[in-house]
Amino acid sequence: MTTGVEGIDLPAATRSASGPDRDDADAARRSGDAHIRAIDGVRALAVAAVLCFHQGFGWADGGFLGVSTFFTLSGFLITTLLWRERERSGRIDLPRFWERRVRRLLPASILTLVAVAVASRWIVNLRSVGLTGDLLSALLYVSNWRFADQPAGYLAVFTRPSPVLHFWSLSIEEQCYLLLPLLVAGLALIARRQRVLAGTFTLLAVASFVTAWLLARSDGNTGLAYFGTFSRAGELLVGSILAMVLARPSATATLRSRRGVAATSAVLSVVVLAVLWGGLSLTSPWLFRGGTLLNALASAVLIVGCLVAGPVDRVLGWAPLVLLGRISYGVYLFHWPIFLTLDAERTGLDPVPLFGLRVAVTVALAAVSFRFLEQPVRRGLPASGRRVMLTALGAMAVGGLVITSVAKEPVAIDWLAVIEEVPPRGHNVIEPADGPEGTRVLMVGDSMGWSSLRGVTRWNENHPDDPVTVDTDLAFGCPLGGGPELQRLVLGGYPPAAECQRMFEDLAGVVGTAKPDRILVAIGLTDLAGRYIDGKWRQFGDPVYDAKVRAAAERAADSLEATGVPVYWSTYPAVRAMDTTHPEKSWEEFPINRPGEADRLNEIIRNTVEGRPGFEIVDLHGWVDQLPGGPWDATWRDGVHFSEEGATRYYEWLMPAVLAGRPAPPPESDEG
Repeated sequence: MTTGVEGIDLPAATRSASGPDRDDADAARRSGDAHIRAIDGVRALAVAAVLCFHQGFGWADGGFLGVSTFFTLSGFLITTLLWRERERSGRIDLPRFWERRVRRLLPASILTLVAVAVASRWIVNLRSVGLTGDLLSALLYVSNWRFADQPAGYLAVFTRPSPVLHFWSLSIEEQCYLLLPLLVAGLALIARRQRVLAGTFTLLAVASFVTAWLLARSDGNTGLAYFGTFSRAGELLVGSILAMVLARPSATATLRSRRGVAATSAVLSVVVLAVLWGGLSLTSPWLFRGGTLLNALASAVLIVGCLVAGPVDRVLGWAPLVLLGRISYGVYLFHWPIFLTLDAERTGLDPVPLFGLRVAVTVALAAVSFRFLEQPVRRGLPASGRRVMLTALGAMAVGGLVITSVAKEPVAIDWLAVIEEVPPRGHNVIEPADGPEGTRVLMVGDSMGWSSLRGVTRWNENHPDDPVTVDTDLAFGCPLGGGPELQRLVLGGYPPAAECQRMFEDLAGVVGTAKPDRILVAIGLTDLAGRYIDGKWRQFGDPVYDAKVRAAAERAADSLEATGVPVYWSTYPAVRAMDTTHPEKSWEEFPINRPGEADRLNEIIRNTVEGRPGFEIVDLHGWVDQLPGGPWDATWRDGVHFSEEGATRYYEWLMPAVLAGRPAPPPESDEG
């Protein structure tokens, strides 16, 4: 999760009703005005939070909310700039505004996208499925819509995350930079009072926050709730509201008379932001139920604190923070491809020194870009507005041509071909082929459990007198019990999808809806690869990780036991997961494929199930090992999932016992 950084300077006019113009603001910065410098400090804090989040530090689970702070800061700055121009000259020069944005943002953006495309020819970590489309959508500033429309979770995690995933927030900001000036200019023609604009911005912000809450309530924190322009615009509009409040003639006198209150409130806002950036997670149900709103409000209070003398103003005006804030746009652009390139496997470093290396390289490149590319184009390019825009369009066209010519995507992962679609969570019914509704079964599991359901249709065709109706509670690529920690399958880390948490939060409710006669549980693929906990990757054998998985299994079993429905819980077979972006690597090199990982998971499953009334162990691990062609014969499995033939044979072995309500047969007594 990621965010954009805007390069607009704070107009010094915010400091007085008749304050100095833009040139005076630049002069104030050069003279060391702490009020102006503190805004750069806010940028530095926000981008640092994003860096820590992408490193995977457990204490920065909410660091992605640095995005929200950037949104609010950008809304404040551009609205202030537009309104002051309207007050000073009686009009808003929209072409000039957009020209300044193009000068500031486009050069480094095109450089990043072209560099990623070229580097993908040699650096496999920068290859992702759909990379060319990702790069082009980022070039056109519509990548947020592209990522919102892609299937969430499972299918993407078997390859590497897109190296331009972070452009989603830049896209939202650019879309707002196109629309917000039109809104301000239009409203300014209707009414000259700030309260009219502030009221309009407030209504739009409320609509945005409500929309995000409704989308998250129905679909989780991914998709449109997270990536939609309309669902995230509220965070930017909070900054616009603040700009209109401070644009009132009486605002300067009010700030001066209540400087102490503003300074104290700014300190409290830092505390609130620290709690949010450390406590919320991408899967938190409160993220869009007040989390982003609270973050935006705290950011607005912090901005006010930067405009008055006080401790926040002095701390955020500290030179190192100011320098980081000045180059924060480049830091944000470059960091994600660099983080993907300089991973633990390539460098051999532990998390903390690895983070130091990543940040050092990122800051160095951002400083070079700022000095020799961004600033010369922004301030030294003598071209007229029309020529600048034509040059920008030409540069984008050339960039698009380079991207389509050189970007390299990974080879398709053949062993995922069996997954045709991701079924919905909950009451997804697989009906008997013919005859009356049969025994109702609820499948709780991941993609491996889902792939076994291919055998249900065959079972119903071959056994018309014993039909089975199946409901599903599935979440692909999810560990036992969900959880906010980063997880992995082959390479790279990613947060669990919202479905991972939800499927375990209301197991009793799902059972009550499906009303099954039996429950099958088959989940654990992601547990085999480990999670990022307390600053390090942990796997089975680590006491911290073992205890976490054991507790998750116990919670799930307690929920299922309370329903009183018989449960058949499968052990997990060993897997051979591959990442074809590293075709030179043997399956043995990936931690998820170590046989001992499945053994430890199955030990936890057995200890959880044994002795519980109504629970039976299904030794799927042992049964897979007894397949006629062996556990890795493609006739039966692709390395993880069941083929249709394998699923059919599996149900022929297991289903008679399930229907009869007796213990699952041992592997050697395959009745099929």
